[in-house]
Amino acid sequence: FLIVLLMIGLFFINITYAENAEESKFEVTFTLGSGTLDVSGYQDAVLNDGAYFSGSSVGATFVEFSSANKSTSVGQFSLGFNYKITSEHILDLDYYSGSAGETTASVSTIGYSYNYDLGFLAGSYIRPGIAYGWTNVATDLGKVEEYGTMPVIISDGSFSEGAPIKSEAKGNATKFGIELGYAVTSKILGFLTIDIWSTSFEKPVTTIDGKEIRDTTAFDTGSYDAATDTVTYNASSNIDPFASSEVAYKPPIITIGVGYAF
Repeated sequence: FLIVLLMIGLFFINITYAENAEESKFEVTFTLGSGTLDVSGYQDAVLNDGAYFSGSSVGATFVEFSSANKSTSVGQFSLGFNYKITSEHILDLDYYSGSAGETTASVSTIGYSYNYDLGFLAGSYIRPGIAYGWTNVATDLGKVEEYGTMPVIISDGSFSEGAPIKSEAKGNATKFGIELGYAVTSKILGFLTIDIWSTSFEKPVTTIDGKEIRDTTAFDTGSYDAATDTVTYNASSNIDPFASSEVAYKPPIITIGVGYAF
């Protein structure tokens, strides 16, 4: 799909650029809106190396993976760069970013839009368009705490107190939209966008100290007692705290924005 978009852009460049170069111009844009974010399926677990060691040599730490789970709206902004190949044909590059608590979400897109000047009001226009992009949702899950003997040594690596724990899901996004705008001056634009998004994600990846955790035999059900500062767990329970983890995210349907043409 991305290749098709690029071919469309190159096609219009080849047939129109030479005779319309004086009409070409750039726009930078800024928008605000609210998207939706759903992260689910994470379970709390005790990370331990009991499968490799025994007795007082066992390292263990309780991790609240469930803190990643949430269903919320996400305040989001976007920065855009538009290249007007001609007065009608536009190549769009956009970056969207938003956050909710310890979770951040972003989308980068490349697209094409068609500019149509509305005759009933000077300076007004409508731009239908399509874009394809890449999206990312990342959550900070805190850090390894020292419960028991450190470090915790498993097949994925050796982890000590303070090592950061993170979750990240990557995916693709497709957008169909319409922009309704008005040129306040020859340089300043104001506009409203209405977008329909389709996003899909791969299974989230969890890392500790930058290393992907694949050794699910290192997790068991358990808990942490703050009063005694101890962690307890069922060594035979063996769970995969990421087995049901899922991410769903959609950028704003409606945004308002401003632009500067040069």
